[in-house]
Amino acid sequence: MEFVVVRADHAHDRVPAATYVARTLLASIGRVDSVAYWTFTDVFEENGAGDELVHGGLGMISLPGVVQPTFHAYRMLHQLGDELLSRSDELTVTRHFGSGRIAAIVCHYPDDVTVSVPASFDSREVADRTQQTGTVRPLKLALQNLAAAAVVRVEILDPQHGAGADHYPMRSCRCARLAIRG
Repeated sequence: MEFVVVRADHAHDRVPAATYVARTLLASIGRVDSVAYWTFTDVFEENGAGDELVHGGLGMISLPGVVQPTFHAYRMLHQLGDELLSRSDELTVTRHFGSGRIAAIVCHYPDDVTVSVPASFDSREVADRTQQTGTVRPLKLALQNLAAAAVVRVEILDPQHGAGADHYPMRSCRCARLAIRG
């Protein structure tokens, strides 16, 4: 089955799209055999690379190499382990079989956005409003039985951290990856 997204949708350039992709992929664990993302870059033979640096292209990287939030979502997912330890709507915890390293990802997607990220074709306004949707929700994660020298690394994907050219304030829609070595 193939699902096609529309080019020149400014929602592609925002963190909610990355959060939606990560959340959807995590929910598909055990339900699908493979998943592909179309496409890696915003450069197309038919239409070129877009008129602006951030133009709502389909790709995870725009010209001249600005990494979009969806790229970071896939990168965070790639760093998860191969053994699923725990899974909920927002939190997935895994372990790397060889090293025993624990990796987790948290996807905070606002309850106000009930299905997918609303399209924002003609202007950035809908994408900006969607990014402002939701409220901050604290996350409490208890880590037990860690070695004394365990290292905990937290990486956040939001407009202030890793969102390419996007620098708009946001209250919700974020991904966080937690890696524990010890």
